[in-house]
Amino acid sequence: MKARRSLADTKRILREEGTFDGAELVEDCGLPGERVYRSLDDVPDRGSYFSTMVVR
Repeated sequence: MKARRSLADTKRILREEGTFDGAELVEDCGLPGERVYRSLDDVPDRGSYFSTMVVR
């Protein structure tokens, strides 16, 4: 999912639904500033335009 605009809301909903721990996020994939977040606890509430979240 493209996550940037609704990142804070998405994190809240994932917590409520019990799927927060199964989610990861990548910002700027393939670019020099690429960041991989294995825990959404580390993700800022507003990510990069190129933010992609995977929820298992």
